Amino acid sequence: MVSIPSFPSPPATGIESGETPTSEVVIPPEPYIPPPPQFFRPGSIINGPGPIGPNCVYIPPPPKISPPSVPLCSGFLRPQGRPSTENPGGPWYSQLYPTQQPGPIIPPPSPTLQTGGGRVGAGWGHHDVLHGGIPNYPQPLPRPALARPVYRILVGKMFDSYERTLVPNQSITVDKEFGVIFDVRSSTGPPYSQPGTIPGSEKVEIIDLKRLTVVPGFVDAHVHLFLHPYSETSWVDQLTKESLAERIARATVHARRTLLAGFTTVRDLGTEGAFDADLGLRKAMAGKDPIVHGPRYYCASRAIVSTGSYGPKSSVNPSSEGIEGVTGAEVADGVDECVRVVRRQVGAGADWIKIYGDYRIRSRMSDVSPLSSTSDLLLFTDKEVKAMVETAHALGVKVAVHAQGWEAIEQAMRCYADTIEHGTQMGYSHAHLYSRAPYCEPESLRREQIWVPTLAVFHTTLSDASSQRWTEVKQSFAKALESGDDRIACGGDTGAFAHGKNALELVLMRQLGAKWNQVLAWATLGGWKCVRDVKWDNIRVEGEHEENPLRVFDKLGYLAQEREVPFGAIRKGWAADLVGIEGDIEGDPAAFEKAVTEGVKFVMKGGRLYKTDGKPVVEAFV
Repeated sequence: MVSIPSFPSPPATGIESGETPTSEVVIPPEPYIPPPPQFFRPGSIINGPGPIGPNCVYIPPPPKISPPSVPLCSGFLRPQGRPSTENPGGPWYSQLYPTQQPGPIIPPPSPTLQTGGGRVGAGWGHHDVLHGGIPNYPQPLPRPALARPVYRILVGKMFDSYERTLVPNQSITVDKEFGVIFDVRSSTGPPYSQPGTIPGSEKVEIIDLKRLTVVPGFVDAHVHLFLHPYSETSWVDQLTKESLAERIARATVHARRTLLAGFTTVRDLGTEGAFDADLGLRKAMAGKDPIVHGPRYYCASRAIVSTGSYGPKSSVNPSSEGIEGVTGAEVADGVDECVRVVRRQVGAGADWIKIYGDYRIRSRMSDVSPLSSTSDLLLFTDKEVKAMVETAHALGVKVAVHAQGWEAIEQAMRCYADTIEHGTQMGYSHAHLYSRAPYCEPESLRREQIWVPTLAVFHTTLSDASSQRWTEVKQSFAKALESGDDRIACGGDTGAFAHGKNALELVLMRQLGAKWNQVLAWATLGGWKCVRDVKWDNIRVEGEHEENPLRVFDKLGYLAQEREVPFGAIRKGWAADLVGIEGDIEGDPAAFEKAVTEGVKFVMKGGRLYKTDGKPVVEAFV
């Protein structure tokens, strides 16, 4: 029970309801000035003295307003909330009208009373307390806030990854604290002003990139941060002769080089013998002040293979899996075991599940049959693949399938894997026939299947650039382009060749016939559509993502940058992943190559500067 102090009563000249007043009133000798509003906790019951009835909630009028001409509490209240002269002695149970403060109260144009369930208040023109009535006091004017510190990035040309065009003379406003894009507009017009803020409180840092072409941060959809070039150390020796500590240390360096090359997001499709180290690395690279600076990191932990199919393989014990406990992937056989392994990996924290659809399972035949040893054969049955895909999807995780030959490609399509890795014979398979076929999942659960060609790994690891295998890869890619299928993302299988050289995949795509704007779209928006979580596949994110770009940060802080904000396009509400490129990105393949490999002069990831004027920002790595 809350008590309020006594105060002078207003004069009584009549009663709007026509009923007899319940109490006498005293006419003050001087003009009546009501006390200032008093605010009470919602739900409080106030025992008002004097003319205020017991158990009523008193909401005084604004200060310095002419007194009303009727007494307080002129009517009686039923518990149901209607004015009446019946039951005059009954208790009046009330709830406090939820008044907002602070802020000026502006008188309404007319003293109307609005009805509402279970709340009590006084109309403007009188002090009658009506149970169930809600006064139409207007809401207080919102108090202007200080403007948030922002970057205003002035751009000569900006790549629109949706329209696949270059837009000249743009101004991009980025929130400094949370790294989200506030606004994108022409730099020739008036600058962006944050709504509801105090004029003149803007703290704007101008970044002049008028001489550069700005694109969304690149996405490498197929990397292995725990590997380094096979030209330096063979795959087997990396797994069996390098300690886990050494491989983790190398991975941190690889992450930094990747980010400075303009790749602000990567998907790591297997630690290749480094166990679950990618999960720890992901944690170290997350947040506003990470331990390790690198790209936004999606990981698949351990790939899944069938017994006897993968390496490293012992020369002393050919039938054993791995060497000294080190295996390049996790073994699973049969539907039940495949389901168990998927569940375990998802429970461990994997963003993706990677399955080897085919591989060189007969590699030990090389001494007598080189052809057999290099043939890619199916590792799982349709039932096994289907079980893994459906289990992963049910748990909200996507599936990538390593598929070289047409049989594995079509199997992955039939079982509706989310991405096809390598797809060497994609151009020659009949996979397109299955793109709309009713195989594993109902129509409502299907997702767009994306091809990640990994041209770069074939280009760098094949001993002879003119070899039959490389020729087959090139012809397959060209044939896929002719079909008009645009569901492609850029991923080079980086790790087999040097990290920081990720743009090689873009260069090869351009050289093999893709248009410059196709390649940029695949490397940005295509990357986002490829690596994003399952939940995003069921949300339309075309255009602006969020009317209030900071809404998601209110709960999660900067950590929302990791999985709760889209990237791959320069639009309001999207992550401020921006790369500034010097050179003729629209030119021929040679000019394009120079631009994306040597021309990256500016890198921003999540609103944080990592590279300006072609040099790393030292403070960002401290």
